[in-house]
Amino acid sequence: MAPFFFLLLLSLELACSYRHPLDPLTPSEISIVGSVIKISHFGSSKSLSFHYVGLDEPDKPEVLAWSLGHRRSKEKALPPRRAFVIARSEGKTHEIYVDIASRSVVSDEVYEGFGYPMLTFEEEEAASALPFGYPPFVASVRKRGLALEDVLCTPLSVGWFGEEKQGRRRVKIACYLTGDTVNFYARPLEGVTVVVDLDALAIVEYEDRVVVPVPESAGTDYRAAKQRPPFGPQTKPGAVVQPEGTGFEVDGHMIRWANWEFHLGYDVRAGTVISVASVKDSEVGTPRRVLYRGFVSELFIPYMDPSEEWYYKTFFDAGENGFGLSAAPLEPNADCPANAAFMDAHFAGQDGAPVRIPNALCVFERYAGDASWRHTEFGFPGQVITEVRPDVSLVVRMVSAVGNYDYVIDWEFKTSGSIKIGVSLTGILEMKGTRYTHADQIAGDEHGTLLARNTIGVYHDHFVTFHLDLDVDGPANSFVRSKLKTVGVTDGSSRRRSYWTVAKETARTEADARVELGAEPGELLVVNPSKRTRMGNLVGYRVISHGATAASLLSDDDYPQIRASYSKNQVWVTAYNKSEKWAAGLYTDESRGDDNLAAWSRRNAGIEDTDIVLWYTAGFHHVPCQEDFPLMPLLSGGFELRPANFFERNPLIKTRPNGPVLLPNSDLLSTPLSGAAMEKLLAMATGLVALLLVAGAGPAEGAVFKVGDSAGWTIMGSPNYTAWAVSKSFDVGDTIVFEYNANFHNVLEVTKAEYNACNASSPIATYATGNDSITIKTQGHHYFLCGFPGHCTFGQKVDIYIPKSSSAAPSTSPTASPPSTSPAAAPSTSSSSGTGGISAPAAAPRPSAGAKPVPQAFALVLAVFSFVAVAGGLVRQ
Repeated sequence: MAPFFFLLLLSLELACSYRHPLDPLTPSEISIVGSVIKISHFGSSKSLSFHYVGLDEPDKPEVLAWSLGHRRSKEKALPPRRAFVIARSEGKTHEIYVDIASRSVVSDEVYEGFGYPMLTFEEEEAASALPFGYPPFVASVRKRGLALEDVLCTPLSVGWFGEEKQGRRRVKIACYLTGDTVNFYARPLEGVTVVVDLDALAIVEYEDRVVVPVPESAGTDYRAAKQRPPFGPQTKPGAVVQPEGTGFEVDGHMIRWANWEFHLGYDVRAGTVISVASVKDSEVGTPRRVLYRGFVSELFIPYMDPSEEWYYKTFFDAGENGFGLSAAPLEPNADCPANAAFMDAHFAGQDGAPVRIPNALCVFERYAGDASWRHTEFGFPGQVITEVRPDVSLVVRMVSAVGNYDYVIDWEFKTSGSIKIGVSLTGILEMKGTRYTHADQIAGDEHGTLLARNTIGVYHDHFVTFHLDLDVDGPANSFVRSKLKTVGVTDGSSRRRSYWTVAKETARTEADARVELGAEPGELLVVNPSKRTRMGNLVGYRVISHGATAASLLSDDDYPQIRASYSKNQVWVTAYNKSEKWAAGLYTDESRGDDNLAAWSRRNAGIEDTDIVLWYTAGFHHVPCQEDFPLMPLLSGGFELRPANFFERNPLIKTRPNGPVLLPNSDLLSTPLSGAAMEKLLAMATGLVALLLVAGAGPAEGAVFKVGDSAGWTIMGSPNYTAWAVSKSFDVGDTIVFEYNANFHNVLEVTKAEYNACNASSPIATYATGNDSITIKTQGHHYFLCGFPGHCTFGQKVDIYIPKSSSAAPSTSPTASPPSTSPAAAPSTSSSSGTGGISAPAAAPRPSAGAKPVPQAFALVLAVFSFVAVAGGLVRQ
């Protein structure tokens, strides 16, 4: 009865929690899906694991019909909600469809083909811990004169290199030295190969082939607190001022801004998903659809070192690791400006429970100081005519931190009707240890650049492929190549000898729409053959490259290239097929290239005047340089979808200019007020102070802080516990909660010296339940770290500091609550029932359960006094 009652409550909660057929699954829906599968025939499985849980999106005609009906009547019923699940059980991969409303498994089929589903955080973490208990690995570490506690390991996909039979589901473990830096990628433990069977969670192959010096840690740490003079260039702080507030409207997952409206979603594999994007034509007065569905389909990152320890490093970051799974919480005022709004994301952990990624997406208006259009006319005698309109755009941003690299993906909507897609790379290079300490020592091909002593940055590529289901003014579209042809003038009709003109070719089949950018000059367009402007031109959108046009240089018979055979062309067009979403195939891990974009294109289906999908790959060849070390600055490229005869004329020509934004004048503020005005201000301030002090006079209760918030206590995703602690306001009586997987983590309370040295040999106290609640009873510093080898040096430690001015009765020492019976989670699970809608940024307050108003009141008193002093002329600005 209990499971049924639980599901009933969740289904009642769902009734008003989603508003659009394409909304991503809510935490409640994820919980229902997990529970339904667990109480089905999988209930007896000892190895059930969830690798993908996402919306089984309704058929496209059904969504479009709902959208049309919803515009006319808000009471239009939503299509049924279903989930698509990829799970592993007893060594087999299952494709499961779950009806959420009826709480039932609709179908369950075992996948018998090649390849495996995405890896999970939990199994990656478990695999990474195995070498530390493996005697040959321990011996290899000692042979190099290294301390085991300074070693950190991470899993890497193994690829496919011609094996005829489907073998074990494996990863290779790469290990590094941390020491006094968090940039462990710069200190590889070269020469060691560890192969792990993921299903058995056991090491099945091991080789220690060569000993190479481990690079020094000096100069590798990128944290601000570790930097020493001379510092880098310093700029003045800035801010975005919107005196009338933000210009966009959020309705669930629908975003409306200026002349645009679109649906913003999230997928654990793709990350950001833009749907039903329409632009309003002021001449017509109604929205016109441009894009039905757009998202990152795959990322292919092959490294160019064929050596034993490197040849397999040919990664597919979406299909193997999950581009959305790796979404990093965005930092307000850094990743996104102060005027940004944020959206949380939710995915299913390996156990099927919902996991929250806070601030996974942000939306903001960009004021770059550029013009959207301008002209200055000097042609009229005695006068100058100048008209300028500022360019303001709306940006949707996500950052995915896939291992060492951080990818910034921007969808920028412009009032001109354009959609600009930006791809930016930053983060840390994948580096190889070497004996070389100077470039002059290198005689042969080392497959990279010497960046520092004993450190080579290996050559590699980044190919980011987008799935773009364009619906230009309707679903029936065609793909047109406008080729620029040189025409010679030979008949003497002009003093010119040549000119160029346009020859348009409409692609009939998929084979006609494979494009290598730069091979010949021209333009690429998607047009609606049944829609024309008043001038008779076909309505369309152009595809314009903004750099990053590299294509793969690998040979066609190279195994990584077979798997990513689509990477030889930057543009492909295929007939719409709901199941064809992932350019490298649904099962990418250890795939063989038999189910990818190039394979689909070989069927050569018709693509004229029908529903088509355009695939665009932004490509980078990366030759590392010293400026990329120890962490590379942003490298950007992308492309644009730009109107081409979509409007009757420039849609911005009638845009009225905004008035000037007046900022506070410091001279005005420094003018002293009259005595009477000053007396009034002081009286108001005194009354406000009294109210605040009365409000703060009540008893204070301890607050509860979960270490790392949604990330929990882990090393996965490289959470910054120092920044987390600094952002909080701790007090005596507060409870600090550590949630973690007890198989791979613990919590040790240590002294300051042990904390700084990452020494866990003599802890003050040890906690290992997986859910530890520790009440802080004294002021000062309280140091905690993880005692598992290498975890502390990787940053798994936290200093809980309570200033001496903190108010509460002191006690002797922290105490732990009784062990929790709830299951451990890594990362932490979410019990939120919200829809993941966008919310405006806010400062992180103390948890409401233990809010203590006295310090806040005191701060406000100081703020009021400062204002009175400035306004009254007591303090000059």
